[in-house]
Amino acid sequence: MRSSRSLPDARTAVEVVSERLGELLHSQPTAQVPIEGSLWTVRDAAAHLVCTTTLYSELAAGAVSPITEFTPQAAAEFNAHRIADIALSEPAALAKSLAAATDGFVEITSRRSGSTAIRYHGDLTLDLGQLTGFLLGEYLLHGYDIALATEAPWPIDPSYAALALHAYAPAYPRVTEPATVDGHSATYLVRLGLAGAVAMRFTDGALQIELATDIVDDDRFDCVITADPVGYLLVSSGRLSQWTAIALGLISASGRRPELASSFGALFRRF
Repeated sequence: MRSSRSLPDARTAVEVVSERLGELLHSQPTAQVPIEGSLWTVRDAAAHLVCTTTLYSELAAGAVSPITEFTPQAAAEFNAHRIADIALSEPAALAKSLAAATDGFVEITSRRSGSTAIRYHGDLTLDLGQLTGFLLGEYLLHGYDIALATEAPWPIDPSYAALALHAYAPAYPRVTEPATVDGHSATYLVRLGLAGAVAMRFTDGALQIELATDIVDDDRFDCVITADPVGYLLVSSGRLSQWTAIALGLISASGRRPELASSFGALFRRF
């Protein structure tokens, strides 16, 4: 998927999902609802989205990310400081702030090419289309968390999940888990429906990736993972068990060594 195409598609999706988030927040009597499995409340998740959108607007305008390491710890420390700076606690006020931040991001990105280089966390280089896909992923996943906490529906459009997953691909070599990839050599093809396919080659722990939409020679891969994009987004972010996804038919494996699929997720840290 080219950035020239993914940027307008992802930007439109960001606008749509931001509006849905605003409606979800407006429907809540309080934002002090805990999110299961997290130290955050709904307020914290909404404040995080405001902060992230503001930061991404700064990156789109040419700033360098202040998060100097591409690790969960560095991101968590940064998020904690930024969230603490937001005094808002009422759902309606948070919704209004998020809408304003989204409008700012849309305005800035509308004046730039999708191929514009972005200095992302840990000096990872993305293009603007990918940055917008990252933001869309934040909206989809934290919207899911907020909806789950408040017992509200949160259907995820498969095409939106695909845009986020496509954006994540450049980050995979940065988030391998040393304890599990050390010495690992194998080839994987991850087919993600609308998101296309990602070919991954581990050679003694080092990862090379290739994005493609038309790889048909499955025989050259040790393990071929076929996944629904929404299911894969939820599994890879730790929001859905891979075993549940397999039981639901959202993920399947084939190839010379399909058993590798069961430990595939352990090769990566979440980001």
